Amino acid sequence: ISNAEPSVSAKSSWLGRVVTQHLAEYLPTFGTEFTVLLSQILLYKFAAHYLGKSGFSEYAIVRRLVSLISPIPLLGIGIGLPRYIGYSKGKEDESAADRYYHAALACVVIAALLCVLAMNLASKYFAFLFFGSMSYAHFVFPLSAMIAGLCLHTVACGYFRGNMAMNRANLLQLINLAFLP
Repeated sequence: ISNAEPSVSAKSSWLGRVVTQHLAEYLPTFGTEFTVLLSQILLYKFAAHYLGKSGFSEYAIVRRLVSLISPIPLLGIGIGLPRYIGYSKGKEDESAADRYYHAALACVVIAALLCVLAMNLASKYFAFLFFGSMSYAHFVFPLSAMIAGLCLHTVACGYFRGNMAMNRANLLQLINLAFLP
């Protein structure tokens, strides 16, 4: 048995395999995130061009409200669900992974439903609080639909990420966050 160091070619071969594996795993995710980012920038550009100053201001406020309100019904599921599904998969406990997914889905659906109902039942007050005028109450329903959709999207992406189905999660991100908006 030799205690000699591995040869330089063996080290570079191993390093090449590791780098290639990491690039294959992470490059599609980075590509997806940059595509979503670019699509959001283009969307703001189109909104500024086609909606005018007033319309762009309304659009920008609605987008900010989505970012402000959506974490409330999500309850941290975007981080917790993939983590606990991955943990249960590591322990080879498929039933626990399914239970985590169903529990997360139930919690998010109930929380989103309560949030959407509260927003829509008091739409004039909500509009006054966040837009400064009750006349913007017509924005509440589309805003609440966006929040509900984003919540369901987050649960689905978390499920795919927890199961290491990154291509599916990336495709869902591209469709829902880059192409559809």
